Parts: sequence; C-alpha cells; structure tokens
Amino acid sequence: MPELPEVETTIRFLRPRIVGRMIKEIWADWPKIIGNISFTELNKKLTGKKFTAIARRGKNILLEINEELTLWIHLKMTGHLLIRPAKIPKNSPLLEKVNQYIHFKFLLDKNEELSFSDLRKFGRVRYLPGPITNNLIAKNFKDLGIEPLAKEFTLPILKQLISKNKQKPLKIFLMDQSIIAGIGNIYASEIAFGARLNPKRKTGDFTQAEIAKLYKSIKKILIKAVDARGTSVSDFRDPEGLPGKYGNIRKVYQRKNQPCPNECGGMIDSFKQGQRTTFWCPKCQK
Repeated sequence: MPELPEVETTIRFLRPRIVGRMIKEIWADWPKIIGNISFTELNKKLTGKKFTAIARRGKNILLEINEELTLWIHLKMTGHLLIRPAKIPKNSPLLEKVNQYIHFKFLLDKNEELSFSDLRKFGRVRYLPGPITNNLIAKNFKDLGIEPLAKEFTLPILKQLISKNKQKPLKIFLMDQSIIAGIGNIYASEIAFGARLNPKRKTGDFTQAEIAKLYKSIKKILIKAVDARGTSVSDFRDPEGLPGKYGNIRKVYQRKNQPCPNECGGMIDSFKQGQRTTFWCPKCQK
C-alpha cells in the first residue's frame, strides 16, 4: 500500500503540473471507484473546472477544484496516479503493465489526462463539498494522528504520544494512524531498524535515549524515502510511471535471510505482527 512517502511523492510531482489545468471531462469503467456521488453528477461538477490546489493528509490525496469543491482520493493497496499524454510514445514507462490498470481519469487540456491505475480496484474517489481548508481536513480526517514530517511533530510530542500508548508494541504504535498518520508496514519496519529497537517491545519500556533515537529514525527514514520518490517493491509508480528508488536502499523490509546491514553478525528475520509481516534483526534490535 502506498504510504506517506509515496503519496507525498505523488502530490509534489503533480502540484506544478495540474494546478491551473482544466478538466474537460472525466471517464470511468469501474463506477464503484466513486464512493459517494454518481459518475454523472460528478462529471457535471467537474467539467470545465480547474484544479486549484493539491494536498496530502496521511495517506490521502486532496484535489481542490475551482476553490469550491474537493476530491478525496485514497490509493489503497495498488493504486497510483499518472500523468499521461493522449498518445503514449513507444518505450514510455507508462506502458509498463503495472501502469495499465486505468479505471478512472480526468481528461485535461493540452491532450493529457490524469489517470488512476489500480490493479485490485480498491482505490476510491470521493466528493467533498468545499475547498481544502483546515475545517474540511479536520472534519473528514478527525481520526488521523499527527503528521510526522510536520514541524509540530517534535520529540516532546512523541514522548507525549508514547506516554498515552505505553502498552503498544513499537511496530503497532508506528502503524496506528490515529497516533501518527502515514506510516505503514514498510516504513515501520525500517524505522524500528534505524532506531535499533525491537518492534515487539512496548513503547512504555523505552528509555528517554531510546525515544530520542526513535524520533530521529522516524524523521530520517521518511525524509530519505521521500527524497528517493518512494518504494516500488510492489505496484507503486510515480506520476511519470517510474518506480521509486527507496526499495534499492531499504535495510530490512523483505530482506529476510540476508545479513544485517549493521554488520552485527545477525540475519534479517520476519514474524507476523498485527496481521502484517515485520522484518527485523533479532541480534541488534533490542
């Protein structure tokens, strides 16, 4: 599933390329992708209008139209957004199979389209009345926790969050969207490894020094992943149809039975935690 770095990669790429662009019409071959309004009604609302802003909250994408309404897009398990010309040139990464599962698109001016490719069809597009404002975000994402890349996410704030969730194992704590928004399975494993902390340990058992290491690892891993344009060990592609590069430098995720990058003499192992697979080094993550 695309996590914070993949969604952030998407909006950073799209912002200068779609804001100000006109929507000629929309197209869909899977009506269920539109969650709370009919295709016909949404098409009427969007035709002839322009994108005026794009934002992210957690793993969610917000597209503002004409400063009057917002589309909320969740990529779910296998979704990603693509900017495609009407005629795709040969040898374009957009022709890769993973980019061919188009089920919804905005037909734009200049003979381009903003397309939603989603192999498993779990992604959703929802209509929200009103522009992107703090009130709209608060109303629709009230269950989401703090943004880990925001300036408001400080070491004292992390300590407060841990003090309220002392019984949660570290990996579960990191993936709880009501505590910290945007971290999923890939980066939770990477963050725990970066801090050299056992993902099974309860957060309430951490020392102040260990919490400081955790805070540093959260920031470092997420920033590095955004800079690498996300992870594409599965279906994610950026809006150009290209894979992210963080998968090339990941330390533990899906690296079971490989030597620990810390050269501690251990081997990367895995176990099930919260119905997801956690990757870690039992020797150096204490």
